[in-house]
Amino acid sequence: MINDVDLENRRIKIMGKGQKEGFLIFGQKTKVFLEDYIGEANPSDNLFGLTASGFRAVLVRLEKKTGILCHAHSFRRGFAVALRKQGLNDLDIMQLGRWSSVDLVKRYTKAYTFDDAARRYKAIIE
Repeated sequence: MINDVDLENRRIKIMGKGQKEGFLIFGQKTKVFLEDYIGEANPSDNLFGLTASGFRAVLVRLEKKTGILCHAHSFRRGFAVALRKQGLNDLDIMQLGRWSSVDLVKRYTKAYTFDDAARRYKAIIE
């Protein structure tokens, strides 16, 4: 919904798995994109005109075109790993990703390896 976009605070209200309401934050580049898009498209209700099944269809096409696994779960896991690599702690990742427990965050960030942690540590001690 267009009313769910808060450009000033750079966040958007979303409905997630299990109909859980939450917010996603976005950066300055996305804010500029959204401002331009809203100004040009002038959407009245649904921001991009996509239903959940329409969004899944976009991901299927993207996967076929790129050969890279593209589904909501893979993006969610990638998000968790990217946050871990940036140094965020389990609780911050849990809140930003709307996971219900720290154990789920740990499971999602398994791809974050010892070598990743060692590189971050080395940067701190040098």
